[in-house]
Amino acid sequence: MTDNALFPLEGDFVCGTSSTFAFVITPPGAILVSSPACTLYKGTSDVSSTYLSGSASVNGTTITTQTIAITVADEYLLRITATVDGFVQEWYVKIIVKNPWDFL
Repeated sequence: MTDNALFPLEGDFVCGTSSTFAFVITPPGAILVSSPACTLYKGTSDVSSTYLSGSASVNGTTITTQTIAITVADEYLLRITATVDGFVQEWYVKIIVKNPWDFL
């Protein structure tokens, strides 16, 4: 394993503007996981303070992101980092937020 390994989460995540959710990641084969952190981007702007609440956490080797509640329809990128067995790893997921009428 190397420092700053990048891992895309599977596929884009599509939700509505009224959705509240978090992601759960269990790094395969991990023994020790610590220091989880999340950053949410809209384009190149960090919008974490607007749409993320609470703290990312670790329980054993399972990472749970902060709670995400995006109220503006657009495309976002969530970056998740953690130290796994002494190496910094990074995951990312594209989040597509749609207005309720877009699902009709």
